[in-house]
Amino acid sequence: MSITSSQSIRQLKHDRLSTLAVGVVTLVALVLGTLLKSSVENRSQHIERKGITASVPANWVTKESAGNLIFVSWDPFVPDVRYSVSLESNDGDHPLVEVAMLRNIVLGKVLEAFRILDETPVIRRGRDGYKVTYAFVDTKVQGLPLVLQGVDYYFPEGGKAMIISLQAQERDYDEAVFRFESFLDSVSYKPGE
Repeated sequence: MSITSSQSIRQLKHDRLSTLAVGVVTLVALVLGTLLKSSVENRSQHIERKGITASVPANWVTKESAGNLIFVSWDPFVPDVRYSVSLESNDGDHPLVEVAMLRNIVLGKVLEAFRILDETPVIRRGRDGYKVTYAFVDTKVQGLPLVLQGVDYYFPEGGKAMIISLQAQERDYDEAVFRFESFLDSVSYKPGE
């Protein structure tokens, strides 16, 4: 009985050590996987166009545009979430509320069921600006029309107004705004470039 008991105790210790080893290896694998996922998701690409610099996630598509629209960037897996930057002429340095009002008139003519939800002055990273939140309906898609929500941030830039924008489907908007904050803070403008 003592030999069997001794063997049982050794087997029990071996089983406990094996279980502990599996637990430690699993924990290490989870930590490493989380770190790898985080580093892949947090990688970014640097964009430089017409004096505008910004950072977007590394896997996003970026398209240079013409006219006042400098570029548009979007996630290829969620194409309805779009970031954009525009430079509007602001000769005479009109107040940003006036620049926003003129742009909203244009948006109201080109976007179906365009509605302003909120307008307010803002201070972002020590810079005075103006923020307009709006919604509109996209009927160009197959199936039911989509309700999209957007936000435009206006900042004065020496005779111009820089407009940093987000548009997303209403259901994705809250999460998109959270991620948009990093993009918004990464945008800067150097005239003459």
